Amino acid sequence: MSENYGNKYKTARDRVLSLLWDLAWHCHYELEGRIGGVRPSARLLELKRQGWSIEDRPSQMHHNGKDYRLVSRELGTPKTKSVKVFLTEHDAAEAVQGRLTAVALDTIHIALRSFRANKEKL
Repeated sequence: MSENYGNKYKTARDRVLSLLWDLAWHCHYELEGRIGGVRPSARLLELKRQGWSIEDRPSQMHHNGKDYRLVSRELGTPKTKSVKVFLTEHDAAEAVQGRLTAVALDTIHIALRSFRANKEKL
């Protein structure tokens, strides 16, 4: 028995894209089945960040869930990622005034380090 290694070693993101490639609507459960239930919403977000135009609507087949479709086979402009920084109200108010407190600066350094370590993962 031969094995299709091209399909076996596709990423979850690639498998979702290949399902949506026909430009038809597909329900959430099809996406889960195609990628083995590994966070299909995260894979859709990855594709959108890469520049793929994907739209959704309430599911026509299931009362809770969504249907998804690829709008075009043309790749658009990739979306930029942002570094999320959580500051106290005081530190945020100081930053708005153009002053960074030591705590705010440390928080930004930690957030930036985490972002850079994980930016290729999602």
